[in-house]
Amino acid sequence: YQEYRDIPGVQIRNVDHVEYCHYNRCYYHRLGDATCPRNVKSMDEFRRWGEKAPLGFYGYAFDAMSLKNPLYLPLWRMIADEMRVFRNMDMRRVKTEYQVDLHLLPQDAGVREKSRILLLASRLSFYAWAMAAFDPDADMDLLVDDFCRRVYGAGAGDMKAYHNLMADAWEGMKSHIGYYFNSPRGPARELISDRLKADARSRLASAADKTRGETRAHNEVLLDAECFENWVREAEDAKSNAVVHPISRTGAADPLAEAGWLEAKARRGRAQPTRFKVARGGDRLFVLAKCEDSGMKAFDRGSGKKDDPNVWGLGAYIEMFIENAVGDRYQLAVSPAGGVWDKRNGDIKWNSSVKAGTET
Repeated sequence: YQEYRDIPGVQIRNVDHVEYCHYNRCYYHRLGDATCPRNVKSMDEFRRWGEKAPLGFYGYAFDAMSLKNPLYLPLWRMIADEMRVFRNMDMRRVKTEYQVDLHLLPQDAGVREKSRILLLASRLSFYAWAMAAFDPDADMDLLVDDFCRRVYGAGAGDMKAYHNLMADAWEGMKSHIGYYFNSPRGPARELISDRLKADARSRLASAADKTRGETRAHNEVLLDAECFENWVREAEDAKSNAVVHPISRTGAADPLAEAGWLEAKARRGRAQPTRFKVARGGDRLFVLAKCEDSGMKAFDRGSGKKDDPNVWGLGAYIEMFIENAVGDRYQLAVSPAGGVWDKRNGDIKWNSSVKAGTET
């Protein structure tokens, strides 16, 4: 899924298709968007693969974020765009990954278990995917209109306006997303503006009021309203619960000497003692991690080689994700032996100038 993407040097024959996992694209922007460097690179790679083999497509659109709470992913414009692109590429097969048990949902009482509606929040995008796969030239505006009429009854007009508000905000994101199961906190801060909150809540409230005599339609509106508020909570959580640590630039010979320690916390339970320092000196970023573990002597120090994929098999490594203001995402991992594995915006061939050292 990460290392397989090298373009073959020969033609691939006697196969129906090669299924290409297109998780390295940006799901905020359309595939032909020249202002989205991630999609420009991804599609260049994808098309060159297509010169060597008949292609199938395996998508990760609905794995774009780690959804602990139901969040609506307004992907239907992205889906319509990619289906037309794939049709023009003579794609042999298209498939996407999602997890939802539609048949288990109680529709009559208006009670929905969150564990079962996880991605039902994006049911319009599901519908768009199925219909666009059937007919890539389908008019998406008419499709959304049809969906809203059948699902929301008297609230159809307001709900269509709501879905367009969300899609406009989604396509207007300045950052980029490509790797699956990203935390929704960062995107939520960019997506949920004060204007969007006011306009979306107004449309949702109006639709809820108009459907009070239609139980099923009313419950559908309430589901969307709840999912929107989950986005709002993610945005607020990103602001209130984030660990904010200003990093000042210093001219000191040892920038880390002046930096204070940051204590790591476990996601669950209690963490082994782990501390970090982060500092800037000149044009460099310095990171020091001090990790303690009761079984430290048993750790496999691994390889000190550059880009050794076995870094991931150790279970003992320091991993960092660094993002800048324009959405570039850097992933770095350092093994106990000092080996560095790195990538930029999903490109594992990119090599940083990171210098790493370890001691025990």
